[in-house]
Amino acid sequence: MIWREILKIILDAILFCAKNNECIDRTNKALQQKDLLIDCGTKLIAVLRSTLQGLRDTGFEQTLQEVQNLAEEMDIDRGFLNKRKRRGKKLEIDATPDEGSNLIPEELFKIQIYCVLDTLLSQIDWRYQKMKTSCDDFCFLYGSSLQLLLI
Repeated sequence: MIWREILKIILDAILFCAKNNECIDRTNKALQQKDLLIDCGTKLIAVLRSTLQGLRDTGFEQTLQEVQNLAEEMDIDRGFLNKRKRRGKKLEIDATPDEGSNLIPEELFKIQIYCVLDTLLSQIDWRYQKMKTSCDDFCFLYGSSLQLLLI
């Protein structure tokens, strides 16, 4: 439970500090407009997806550094705490130690953040596909397509 809260706070901080945050914020506000056309909404979702993909591909290390600098300015310990490793009962079938126990906290954090970003990207992909299908089916009823038919 506490890890989810910490990850949410850290993800909010990462998105707050990211240079792409302005793009994400503008896209979010544009998608919430009442008079948004479906073809424009589809394009905005594609832009949002490419922005998040860019954050996942290249922007994570830089964003993490910005968040650590922000934490330092706010007098917050910017290091990752080492958790005490529990020793579980070893069974005969457990010949090798768990590989996850050898990871340092920064690597565990990076894995969890990438998991969150992958979930976001898959959800946005799904929504984009649904909107694209609707847009393709009903594009003749709205916007620029309707204006072309009247001419």
